[in-house]
Amino acid sequence: MEEFRFPSARLAEALDDALRVAARVEMSESSGRSRAEGGVL
Repeated sequence: MEEFRFPSARLAEALDDALRVAARVEMSESSGRSRAEGGVL
């Protein structure tokens, strides 16, 4: 059973990391857009 649990735990960890990176990219993109709209570089 451990052999089945370990990969799924690794997969959940990888998905969690991917979601964090996606959220970070989304936040930096939206702040970049608002800066561009405000004309501040």
